[in-house]
Parts: sequence; structure tokens; C-alpha cells
Amino acid sequence: MNTINRTTEKEDVKISVKMKLSALWAALMFLYIYADYFSLYKPGQMEEVMAGRMGPFPVTQASLLTAAILMLIPAVMVFLPLALTLESATGFAISPAITLPLGMVVATLLPLLALPRDRAGLRRAVTLVSAAVVVGAAVAALLVPPYSEGSPQLLNLHYVAEVGGQARYVSEPNDDATPPALRQHFEAETLAVFPWSGTQYLVAPAAEVAVEGPALQILSDGQSGENRTVQLLLRSPRGSAKIDLRVPAARLAAITAAGHSLPVDAGGAQGEDYVLWCYGLACDGLEVTLELVGGEPLPVLVADYSPGLPAGGEGLLGARPATVVPFQEGDATILWRRVEL
Repeated sequence: MNTINRTTEKEDVKISVKMKLSALWAALMFLYIYADYFSLYKPGQMEEVMAGRMGPFPVTQASLLTAAILMLIPAVMVFLPLALTLESATGFAISPAITLPLGMVVATLLPLLALPRDRAGLRRAVTLVSAAVVVGAAVAALLVPPYSEGSPQLLNLHYVAEVGGQARYVSEPNDDATPPALRQHFEAETLAVFPWSGTQYLVAPAAEVAVEGPALQILSDGQSGENRTVQLLLRSPRGSAKIDLRVPAARLAAITAAGHSLPVDAGGAQGEDYVLWCYGLACDGLEVTLELVGGEPLPVLVADYSPGLPAGGEGLLGARPATVVPFQEGDATILWRRVEL
């Protein structure tokens, strides 16, 4: 059983390790530039540059090539984490394979652009060949399908409904793009279907099916001074292995689940929820005791999650291309019920 003290729509953005590494390498590039720039203020430095020397080395084709390769390393390390992030998001698995060799080839040709004027023909040829390679690589990248069966797109399909309310199918792609073959089965406008989240999803109407939703059974309800103590029993007739209970944090003074006292921070702003997440088959029948501030009625929400779509979702599952597969918790039937305590 896992718990989270409080959830809210206002959250700090989590920056991936790849993005942090890219930023650190970018910072190193700036340090390179600043070091080279400020070193020009050293007495005698400009004279060395004008004399054709680069530190202790003479400026030659070999030294320029070495410098280009040296600078290429941090430049590639700035790009590589971003490329891998893009690959993870889009499934474009060959983007680093094209761009990294291309960058290395072009970087090693840069010293040739400093050829003297009497060799301008070669310099022009190098420029044209480099431009042709860039254009060719861009065309090749556009022609390569973004996904394949070996590198599929990640997308879940859900059947969602509030008990007694309208049922819908939801498309949840990992990269916010539903493939056209599946997109045509959904409505044009997106919708925030979950009451605990403002995230917009593509939705399609779904027929109501004989699927029982979660329930809260009140075992006891007593007053202790200014607070109420309510003992609940979480129920999932479908035997779901995941149930969550959402309670307004401002009214929650204490919570106990399966005899274990859980930490509570009830000082949140209005509208924030304390969320109790339960995973496992023991969730059906879990006893939860809430100590609530004040004696007024309190709206809570209970939701359960079961794998797969119910009967009637076969057509949608069949429309999912072979290059699209479920991810993480996979396709699910998600039902919720509002209860006033």
C-alpha cells in the first residue's frame, strides 16, 4: 500500500537527468568560449595569434582539425541527451544515428574552409558537398517512419466513467499524438475526463456495460469533540488491484489504513486532495479510518482500476496499429464514485 500526502495541480516540473546533463555540457561550452575570449587580454596573446600560433602549437591543418574534434565532444554531448529524449518521445530511433555521424563529418571538414584564396575551388566544393550531405540526411530523416513494430509508439486505451454517469473511451499516448488510424475513432475536441486532473484527452462515447464500480461502506461515524471519526471499508466488486481514495486535505486531521497510522499534512489550500493509493488484491476490503475536522458533510472520491477494456471495446483495440503498443500500467477500465460522508 502506497500513500501520497497531498496532490495538487500546481507541481514542480521534474527535469529529466538527460536534460540536466545536456545543460551541464552547454555550460561547459560557455566556459570554453569565455576562457578563449578572456585569454586574448593576456599581454602578448594577440601577437601570438597574428604570428599563427595557437598556444604552444603552430596553426596548421592538423592543429585546426584537432581543435575541431576537441570542441565536437562537448557539442555532441549537448545534443545527445536531447536527441535521446526526442527519440524516447517520438520513437524516431535513427535520429542520433544520422545526426551524430553527420555532425562529426561536417566538423572535421571545417578547417578546409580556411583554405587560401588560390584554392577557392576546393573550398567551394567542400561547402557544396557539406550542404548536400545535410539536405540528404534531412530528406532521409523525413522518409523514415517514426515508429515500427520493433520501435513502437506507446499508447494506452481506457474505458472511464463515473458510476451512474456517461462512459467514454480515452486515448492516452505517451507522446501526445494519437496515430491517424486510431484518431478517426475519437471526437475532434479533447476533454478533461478525470475529476482529479485538468489534463485533456481525446475521447469517444462508449456504451454503458455491466461493470460494477468501486464503493465506500461506512462502518462507523462518531463525533469526538470538534472532530469526526469515520471508519470506512473500500470495496471493488471487480477485485481491482489498484484503488485510490481522495479526501480534501484541509478537512483531514488523521488517517489510518489497515491499522497503520499514515502521515497527514492538512494545511493545504482549498481544493487540494490527500490521496491514499492502494495496490494489490488486498485493496478490496481495506479498512480506512478518517479523523475529520468539523462535523459538516465531506465529499470524497473513490476510484478503482482494472486491466483491459470491457466488452464492447474490441473494435477500438482492433483499430490500434501494430506499431502502437500499451505501456506502463497498460489499457485499463477506470471507474470512480463520489460519496458524501
